Amino acid sequence: MIFEEIMKLPCLFTPTTNAPPSLEARFAQGDMTALEEIMLTHQKGIYHLGLRLFASRDKAADFYQDVFIKIYEKRDHYNPMRPLKPWLYQVAINLGRDRLRQKQEIIMGEDRMPGPIEMPQAENRLLKAEVKQKVWHVVNQLSPIYREILALRFSSDLSAKEIAAMLGISLSAAKVRLCRGLKAFEESFKAQGGESYVL
Repeated sequence: MIFEEIMKLPCLFTPTTNAPPSLEARFAQGDMTALEEIMLTHQKGIYHLGLRLFASRDKAADFYQDVFIKIYEKRDHYNPMRPLKPWLYQVAINLGRDRLRQKQEIIMGEDRMPGPIEMPQAENRLLKAEVKQKVWHVVNQLSPIYREILALRFSSDLSAKEIAAMLGISLSAAKVRLCRGLKAFEESFKAQGGESYVL
């Protein structure tokens, strides 16, 4: 009799529904949809990290792709009970440091290459010479005061203190002039179709 009364209570014997697995758990199990969601959420941050590390849009784009390939390969090392973002950025930082240490680009896609991909030396030198020529062409179009200070700093590799002494101006005036010269160069370089270039 008591058992029949207990069975009538709906709250005690209602089957529980399992909550769907979290994004982190699905990722750890190899779910590609979860990986896509993670990529969409973190694409901007990882790409900008690549820009800061490599100062190149192409290298940053390659880095972005390789980071997500790497995290998918290392998903067995991820604990889905821990936050994903710190682990993701740790993998990215380690990959970036390895690249900077090796000074080479490794492509990690479907068509994996066994080692670094480098341009033939002659072609590489030619491209560098073309960029250098374009840079100095832009510098030569600046006002003489900026052209002079940029040439002293970047062609002659003189410090701001040495430049100030050479020009007979204060150190702060040399720094201000150098800063303004760099800004004028950047604006002119971009106006002539160049991308960002670090002198």
